[in-house]
Amino acid sequence: MKKMTRAGHGRINRQHAAFVSGWAGYNCFFPFFSTNTTFVPATTLLSAGQWNILEKKEWHTLLAWSLGAHLCLKNLHRIRARRLILMAPFLDFCAYTPRQRVLKMKAGLEKNPRALVRWFWRMSSTGPGDDRLIEETGLLRAGLDFLLESRVDLKGVHCRIPIILIHGVHDRIVPARASEKILEYLPHACYFPVPWGHYIPEDEIMKIGYEEKDKDQL
Repeated sequence: MKKMTRAGHGRINRQHAAFVSGWAGYNCFFPFFSTNTTFVPATTLLSAGQWNILEKKEWHTLLAWSLGAHLCLKNLHRIRARRLILMAPFLDFCAYTPRQRVLKMKAGLEKNPRALVRWFWRMSSTGPGDDRLIEETGLLRAGLDFLLESRVDLKGVHCRIPIILIHGVHDRIVPARASEKILEYLPHACYFPVPWGHYIPEDEIMKIGYEEKDKDQL
């Protein structure tokens, strides 16, 4: 167990916390979470039965970004966690990013995967990533196919898990109004708009996570 020093108090334990990343959201962008939580790339959950990775136990905190946050909303009824922290979540990706753009991303992935993923990183404001991580494009392609078709309907959904929504007001991938839409269906959720883009730094996530009282552990 490693002490949590960024927030000034508390601890993180990979046995109690999980982080589901987004499309092309490799662990190099989340060095703290990838080391101190059970780190799960969202695209690995698209295969049948893979959600069992998260469903097999109750988590103290489940964090998820972008596509990972969408998957958590889609599987809300299956989540076993004491709280849920979603960054840049959305119910319908193509409601904010035109379907034609996603199709162009698919074409770009086939033609020049490194250039396409680097473009996504720039748009997301993640900073430069490790090109060596882009070798496997099959999961990236599956992720884009999923985004083209996946929708989440929260009408009539009753969720007792405390939920925190964090969204960058400068997000160029999924605008902050996507979180505001989710609030219409999950009014008990706490919403934090932050001055960032699609990618939200780990320190910002931790600072907001620790604003909730009686949360001494992620």
